[in-house]
Amino acid sequence: MFCKQTYVQSNDAILFNIKALIYSNSGLLQMKATPRVRKIALLGKFAYPELRLFRLWTRCIGVSCVLCTVLVEARTVDMSASFPSLHISQQATNNQHGVSGLDNPRKIATSRDKKSIFVVSGDDDALSVFQLDSDEQLYFKQTFKNIDNNRYKLAGASDVIALDNGKWLITASFYDGALSLFSKVEQGGYQFVHSLSDDLSAKRIFKDPTPVGELDNLKLLAPWSILKLDEQHFVVASYKSDAVRFFKLSNG
Repeated sequence: MFCKQTYVQSNDAILFNIKALIYSNSGLLQMKATPRVRKIALLGKFAYPELRLFRLWTRCIGVSCVLCTVLVEARTVDMSASFPSLHISQQATNNQHGVSGLDNPRKIATSRDKKSIFVVSGDDDALSVFQLDSDEQLYFKQTFKNIDNNRYKLAGASDVIALDNGKWLITASFYDGALSLFSKVEQGGYQFVHSLSDDLSAKRIFKDPTPVGELDNLKLLAPWSILKLDEQHFVVASYKSDAVRFFKLSNG
């Protein structure tokens, strides 16, 4: 048989005890954790304590019973501090308002001046370009899709980086096992330059049990990610190649 302590405290008494605990930084306050106590503790107009409740029950032995208590451990949290809030300022949604190439967006990169944003899509097999207008609003500029030109090698596009303030874009294709290079043109858009790949099909890479061996010359089979080191150098981690390879963007 278990017993519980029963006694009545006024709201003011409960509030006074919790306030005293806060201001004194005491460790423990012996108080029954009734719904009313919790409500007062959480809704009182003071620094809110974080409450951890420990129920310690003892059995009644014969006619002698040790009253059961609840220890309320309080730790002050200063709610007067100012915190920033999150809100949506703008959004771009696939196939709305002329936007395309955002089916399963994987990675985002920006130009150094933050005026251009680049997104790769794993399911659209695409690279999409957004830019900021004079009012600092994002607008859709263009997209490159494998379905339009498989030379882009964007199947399962997994990453993108921007070099030289967005003058050059480099994308990684998980299923094409490739890196692709895009360059900025005078009108502010981009054009495809070339790709780097061993030209092994996704079926050969993922389904064929025969080891690829020397066919994997570039160590770019199923690249997961690209890490930019500076404006010329970057590193690529490739899943099926079991390799990390360093690359450099250079003339010629």
